[in-house]
Amino acid sequence: MRISSLLLALLISIAPAASAQDESVDYGGLGTGLPNWVKTEASNMVDVSISRTGGIWLAGRNGTIWFTRDGKSFEQESGVSGFGRIGAGDDSEEVGAVGANNHTLWFRSTGNNHPWIQTTAADIGDVAIGGEVWVVGTNGSIWYAPKAVSAQYMIKALRFKQVKAEGFCRIATHTDVLWAVGCNGTLWRYKRNFKTGSAWDAGEWLQTSASGMEDVAADELDTLWLVGKNGSVWKSNAGKNFELISPPGSGFINIGVGHGEVYAVQGDGSLWRYRK
Repeated sequence: MRISSLLLALLISIAPAASAQDESVDYGGLGTGLPNWVKTEASNMVDVSISRTGGIWLAGRNGTIWFTRDGKSFEQESGVSGFGRIGAGDDSEEVGAVGANNHTLWFRSTGNNHPWIQTTAADIGDVAIGGEVWVVGTNGSIWYAPKAVSAQYMIKALRFKQVKAEGFCRIATHTDVLWAVGCNGTLWRYKRNFKTGSAWDAGEWLQTSASGMEDVAADELDTLWLVGKNGSVWKSNAGKNFELISPPGSGFINIGVGHGEVYAVQGDGSLWRYRK
C-alpha cells in the first residue's frame, strides 16, 4: 500500500485529550545558565537522532545530513540534500530521513557508497526505527512496516500498514513500544495487543499525563526525553513521571537519545550534549 493513501479517511479517532494546553502549562522558573549542558561545534541543525549503538545523525537547516560518533567531529553525507527530519535505528548504518518540502521517505542503504534510496511512501511528517519502521503522515495518521532498511531492494519493497490513530506530529521508538506526540502537545504510548493475530493493528493507545510537548525521543530502555513547545527539556521513566531539565539559552526544538547519550538542537541551530 502506498502511503499516498494517507489522504483517505482514518479508521478511528483518538479521543480528545483533557490535558492543559500549551499556554496553561507551568514548567517552573527556567534559568538561563548552562547546567549539565555542553555546546558542540555543530551549527545550523534542525533535527538529531541517535542509534542504539551511539551513532549520532543530524539534519541541517539547509537539508544536508551529518554524522558523528563523539559529538566533536562531524561528517557530511555526500550528495544528499533536501531533508528535514531524521531517524536512526539499531546501529549507525540504519537511518531514514524525510524530505523537508516534498515529505518523501528515504533510507541510507548498505550498498556501494551508501546511496540514499527513496521508498514509495509519500506525505510523511516523521520517521522512527525500532522493532519496525514507523512513520507519521502529514495528516496525523500513523503507519508501520516490517523493518528491512538495509539493502536497496528491501527499502524499495517496504509496504506500510495503518494503525488506528490521528492527530499526531512526532514519534519515537528503539523498542517494541511506540511513543507519539500529538499535534496538540499530548504524549501517548501505543501498546500492542497480543490477544489478536495482528498485534500492532489492534493495539491500544494510552495517554500519559504530559502536555505542551513538541518532540520525544526514546532509548533502548524506554527512558524518554522530551522537548516542550516552550523549549524546555523533560525526562521520563517510560511515561510514568516527568522531571524538568533546565535548558540553556532560548530553548530547544528537537532531541535525540540512545546508547546513554542525549543530544538536543536549540532554536538557533546549535547542537548540545547533556552531560549526566
